[in-house]
Amino acid sequence: MLDLPRCGRSRSGRSARQQPALPTEFAHTATVLIAPLKEAVQRVALVATRNTPVRLTFITDGTLVLEAGTSDEAQAVDNVTTALEGGDLNIAFNPGFLIDGLNALTTEAEAVDFHFTSSTKPAILRGHGSDDQGLHYELMPVRLTG
Repeated sequence: MLDLPRCGRSRSGRSARQQPALPTEFAHTATVLIAPLKEAVQRVALVATRNTPVRLTFITDGTLVLEAGTSDEAQAVDNVTTALEGGDLNIAFNPGFLIDGLNALTTEAEAVDFHFTSSTKPAILRGHGSDDQGLHYELMPVRLTG
């Protein structure tokens, strides 16, 4: 885990309970090659309206399904290969923020590790094979409706 300095002030004079900056245990971990994932996100994001997320479905058979759009508008679906530990997972992200994270990690590695605690909690993206001192990109999911 990354040991970042933290500071804070309590109004009551007592210290707030300290929690780690990033989670240390994950229910799901997926490894995906960055270049094909980035290309797939860019393709499906073409049909996404301004505030429409890209939905990612990680499947234990080694498939990552990316979807964007609604039934009223254009829809796009694309697949990339993944290695998944844990059960199937559905999660959605703002495509711009996801691409920003992938671009940052491209300098460190050819593949990205997605670490998830659940589909409603932030995902931690790290370069595959990087150590604890490497870049960690925290990506907030978009709540899926329906």
